Amino acid sequence: QYVMPTIHVHRPKRTPHSPPYVEHWTLVNAATQIHAFHIHQLTFVTLNNPFEPRQTRVFEDTTPLLPGTPCIMQPDGKACVKRTDNTYTPWVLPTRTEIEIDFSKVPLGRWVYHCHMLDHEDKGMMGIIQVDGGEPV
Repeated sequence: QYVMPTIHVHRPKRTPHSPPYVEHWTLVNAATQIHAFHIHQLTFVTLNNPFEPRQTRVFEDTTPLLPGTPCIMQPDGKACVKRTDNTYTPWVLPTRTEIEIDFSKVPLGRWVYHCHMLDHEDKGMMGIIQVDGGEPV
């Protein structure tokens, strides 16, 4: 089972001359399987998509989150090496995917984000984005 938090976005009061209200998010995958991160009602730009050799500023609503690497922690607690010996404590070296979301024109309200893999979504990998504050311009 997964537990996904409600994310609160409070957009400041806006005028026609306000700069865009952009948030930079880091999506962390600490699992050993890929996820397809998806948001309803808005788009974002993925800044480090591992499947595109040259990054483009494309608006999308879904991006892949690469799986983390299974590792073992050495007895000194410092090094991470690929799992080769079951006597060590297993853990996962997570991956990070950077996205930017422009909330300037997103309507106020509640929007769903989730993994597009249905088995993951059915097990609770779904959450809410609550956008409040100033009206979009």
